[in-house]
Amino acid sequence: MIALQKQRYRHDPPKTYGDCHRTCLAMMLGTDRDLVPHFYHLTSDEDEVPGMYDAWLRDCWGCAVGRYVYEGDGDPRDIVRTLGTMNGELPFLLLGTGHAGVGHSIVIAGGKTYDPSLVCPEGEFPLVGPYEDDYYYHVEFLVRVPLR
Repeated sequence: MIALQKQRYRHDPPKTYGDCHRTCLAMMLGTDRDLVPHFYHLTSDEDEVPGMYDAWLRDCWGCAVGRYVYEGDGDPRDIVRTLGTMNGELPFLLLGTGHAGVGHSIVIAGGKTYDPSLVCPEGEFPLVGPYEDDYYYHVEFLVRVPLR
């Protein structure tokens, strides 16, 4: 069962970097958002962040991230329906562009959408399109792996 949490920080670089992704990870892990590091505040190189999350998830939770991409010319709700049908209650992250015009992460589980956004209008789907930099929607699953 996923419990909705809202992100603490809105995306307003360089003053602050949004924390929707760590909030989504916290929801999937069943822990508090503030117990998941906000790696975007710890490095000036955004390309390092996925590896930092990967290492933290592996070392602290025994998880690995399975990543997939879907071309951005479709409706993201089709991805939700397809993966929901195929995977039932298994939660996953769906990433694209949110209503604030920047990258955004949401959790999907059992056909329900869990959006940590502070700006999404009521009743709207949280993603307005794919990532602008690569024109893909990204999907992430957490998979248990043996601890080292």
